[in-house]
Amino acid sequence: MDLELDYSDQTGDYRDTNFPSRYIYERVLPVVVSENSGVHYHPGSPYSGHGKLTTDQAHGDIHQWNVWHGSQESWKSWDRLAGRFVSEFGMWVLSRLSTTLELGVLTSQISSKARIPRHPYRRFLDRR
Repeated sequence: MDLELDYSDQTGDYRDTNFPSRYIYERVLPVVVSENSGVHYHPGSPYSGHGKLTTDQAHGDIHQWNVWHGSQESWKSWDRLAGRFVSEFGMWVLSRLSTTLELGVLTSQISSKARIPRHPYRRFLDRR
């Protein structure tokens, strides 16, 4: 689904779009936090404000997962992939192997020799 997200709209109501939670992040929560604490409120992450995309080198933060996931860029392309501040850089991981096996996410044991793959990352993790 493509979000109806106009970064230049800093004053909209947002409730009649397909991204109504933006109203909560940018209208409701700042008021609640301001009235009930002295803590600075930041609407979320990634976020740039100022009507800019999060990839803008002068504003906000980004989540950059394209080195390990997504388009799987080379780490040598970091200067091209970075924004002003990278607040997330990493890879998705499963829980401890014992927990994952107990939940049957990786494989199902049929016998001591046969296994049925059940997760796309099984080839990386199911090596004993």
